[in-house]
Amino acid sequence: MSDDATSDGAMSDGAMSDGAMSDGAMSCRNTGTGADAPQRNDLQLGPLASGEPRSRIMGVSQTQPTWSTRSRIAFQALRFGRSLIVGCGGTALDLAVLTLSIRVFGLGPTWGRAIGLLVGGVVLFLGSRSFAFRAESESAVAQARRFVISELIAFPLNISTFKLLIWLLPQVAPELLGLLANFVLFVTYYYPVRNWLVFNTKQALVAQPAT
Repeated sequence: MSDDATSDGAMSDGAMSDGAMSDGAMSCRNTGTGADAPQRNDLQLGPLASGEPRSRIMGVSQTQPTWSTRSRIAFQALRFGRSLIVGCGGTALDLAVLTLSIRVFGLGPTWGRAIGLLVGGVVLFLGSRSFAFRAESESAVAQARRFVISELIAFPLNISTFKLLIWLLPQVAPELLGLLANFVLFVTYYYPVRNWLVFNTKQALVAQPAT
């Protein structure tokens, strides 16, 4: 009987141990589905658990960095100076063609002026695009189209101004009047149109990272 009692006690201890193991398993399952489980997963997986990238681009802006008034004035003055240099070169060529047409080929001042404008226009376009406004990032075809349209509008203005100056100042040589007409139209028409319309390239896109 003593052996039977011992055997019964061992079986009872084994049953208690199995019960403890069962309770432990249930506790582990309850813990895995409890409120602390997502937190442990977050700690294990880190930033990947939330599904959010570490860095984001909030948007794309077409606005350039803000310039001070002094910087804008200096920038426009530099563009005006370069454009003036190109304009002087085109005007010199225009004057040479005008003089050659009148003095050598015997053409009238109006015809000489027209030929000079055509020849000088090619030089003005190339010089303005590459040097004065440095707008080579845009297609030359689109710029040439706008340039031709602006020159077609300016052509009658230039001829009319030239004829008006000849009528007002008949004692002055036509070559000098051509220079004066060029300068007047450069300030009032050519530079503003080329600066803000013909060679005004689009602003670059600026990415704004998330803060």
